[in-house]
Amino acid sequence: MFQVSRFRLWVGIVLGLGYAVVLYGLLIGMRETIRLFSYDEIYDYWRLTDSEYRFYNLFFAFVSIIAGQSLCFSIWFERSRSLFENRHNNRRDIVHDQRFLNWSFLLWFAKVAFLYGLFFGISFKMSFKVIDAHEEFGYVFVHIVIVLFLQSWTSLLRTLKRKAYKWMFGSMLLVSLLSFGISSVNIIDYPSINKSLREKNIWYKYQFELPQSRTFENITKPSLVEYIFLVRPKNDSESKPIIFWHKHEIQLEDLDKVIRESREMLITYDQSKMIIQLCIDKDIEMKYVNQIKKELSRLNALNIAFAVQPNDENNYYGSYIAYTLRMRLRPQTEGFPPDIMLELSRERNRLCQISRVNETRWLINGEQVENKQVLERIKCIIIKEPNIFFEFQTKDSDRFGDYIFLHDQARQAVEAARKEYSKLHFSRPYENLGYEDEEELRDLFPLGIIETHSQH
Repeated sequence: MFQVSRFRLWVGIVLGLGYAVVLYGLLIGMRETIRLFSYDEIYDYWRLTDSEYRFYNLFFAFVSIIAGQSLCFSIWFERSRSLFENRHNNRRDIVHDQRFLNWSFLLWFAKVAFLYGLFFGISFKMSFKVIDAHEEFGYVFVHIVIVLFLQSWTSLLRTLKRKAYKWMFGSMLLVSLLSFGISSVNIIDYPSINKSLREKNIWYKYQFELPQSRTFENITKPSLVEYIFLVRPKNDSESKPIIFWHKHEIQLEDLDKVIRESREMLITYDQSKMIIQLCIDKDIEMKYVNQIKKELSRLNALNIAFAVQPNDENNYYGSYIAYTLRMRLRPQTEGFPPDIMLELSRERNRLCQISRVNETRWLINGEQVENKQVLERIKCIIIKEPNIFFEFQTKDSDRFGDYIFLHDQARQAVEAARKEYSKLHFSRPYENLGYEDEEELRDLFPLGIIETHSQH
């Protein structure tokens, strides 16, 4: 029905393939640009597994080959039109449909990619730890390819009728073969890029695993946060831990300088609100943790937060450092009164002493308790004596993960006691209480923790 010259045939094939290769390279570049903007202050970034790379490469290859095929059709069926030609022309319909498909899809895809990069690459960093587009929305990418391919054949099917089906089937095979072929070509050497970034990333370069906690909170003003990392080299549990201020290795005595410099960069109003977030491997001994806490207290950097790994089976949080246990250190400045709460609590018999016995047992007021019983035991103590203070007795050899475990258990116990009291006296969940009732419960069941430390 349509005659295509040999010259136009080969020009369409060459330009179509060239267009597909260029578009494929641009799409790969867009993906890597979004990954570039996902880097954070510790060189964590949007990491893709080999299967994810293959999946996205194949999707981009299909889109590019189909777009190249559409350009090829446009060249094949385009012909010059006389000045006074007004009658309906099937060739012109095919060319217009192919051009519209190319430009409308590219415009739509560019908008989607821009919004995705804006919200998930820049505004909502580390979203890839929560949203897995490859696993959860893979069918959407498959549907896009199917719809795009069928749309490229709409006008041809309408014009050629049944004769077009065999050509469409052949086109489907050819597009599939070319897509699988081009997707196997790594335009960007992503393994080398990933390797170079991982060498700068504390999570990969060092032995670093955050302790788990069911109680945690987010820091609402990240601009006030400064990060301290305490880690060990991989496969070396005996060496002295390494201290990092953000990405830079420092010594303990350097904290004075870096904290002073960080304070000076804040406005006067925010200087006292600066938060030191401690990101510590769960197997680090408390000896080294307490050294940092003591130095921060001396420097009057009292607002601290321990990074934790949320232990919640209903959600996936990844290993990012956005979740913390907030605490406030006691000042160690000259003239500040000594801690009298410990002595008063002992005198009034309102002190519960807790210390670590071994990996599976704790000593709570002289009674040995298994790990899984700690929460219930603390809750019973709180219900019996709401105003009690807990003395957490740590030793140099205790692990940081156990320290966080104890704080988490105490917080869970207080929260459980408040919830039980709320149901019993207010007949509604604690979360649904008004401000005054909630404050009443907080005053009734406070969280009083006193920390003491010994070398043995």
